[in-house]
Amino acid sequence: MGYDEQAAVGSSLEDLCVGDGTDISVLSRFMHDADRSRPSSMSIKLYHKDGHERHVFVQLCPLASTPDFTPASSSSSSFSSSSSLPASTYMISHLLLVMSLSKA
Repeated sequence: MGYDEQAAVGSSLEDLCVGDGTDISVLSRFMHDADRSRPSSMSIKLYHKDGHERHVFVQLCPLASTPDFTPASSSSSSFSSSSSLPASTYMISHLLLVMSLSKA
């Protein structure tokens, strides 16, 4: 959003891109989900370094690592829901953040 790497590294989204028209409650819910490695999405108005507003859709996707996966039950034939996995069999290793800027 107009910042070079040196300016962006170590800065929060709030420090760089929040302005008068940003819905802080939407951003707070999104950051709450990110802190807990939960999938989330938001549509929000952020601001470019030069001050013009951008409407942004952001998706947060936790990526799980399961090197030692063992099924919760050998009789279980489907692993479509996370409830069929014991908590100890997976670990969130990364968070993938995807931003889509509108042309508006």
